[in-house]
Amino acid sequence: MKIRGIYSSKTINSMELYIKTFPNIPKIQPKVTSFHRATTKRKRMGNKASTAKIIEMQSASQWRAQLEASKQSNKLLVIDFSATWCGPCKWMEPVIEEYANLYADVEFIKIDVDTLEDVARQFKVEAMPTFVLVKKGKEICRLVGAKKTELQKLIEKHRFDN
Repeated sequence: MKIRGIYSSKTINSMELYIKTFPNIPKIQPKVTSFHRATTKRKRMGNKASTAKIIEMQSASQWRAQLEASKQSNKLLVIDFSATWCGPCKWMEPVIEEYANLYADVEFIKIDVDTLEDVARQFKVEAMPTFVLVKKGKEICRLVGAKKTELQKLIEKHRFDN
């Protein structure tokens, strides 16, 4: 909280005001836990602090290259079609990170429907989040909505299929 003009014309925060108002009271520092340090670091670093391997597509050419590479591999590709303004998409972000850490043999791709509209149109995405599971370049199933357990079941079912 910022307060202006009580002691001077400069802006001071509430802790400075407290110290000036009660100079003889000992200052108590909040206890910083390892959880606090980790979450603070994650907030500062954004997605870089995550150990999960989620590839965020920035261009249509990058997407085409990724899709072509997946045709040569037998790996399951989980494509997360989402949007920055989508509440359920934001709710699913930590879930996708958890699954990306849990299933190292599965590739996770994130596509923003506003950035790559053509790719979203190609996959006929009409609602977010939409999860499309692809193997050898072909769609094997899709899930629409923030359905954590259903997505996990689909990943479990298709990750070792031929």
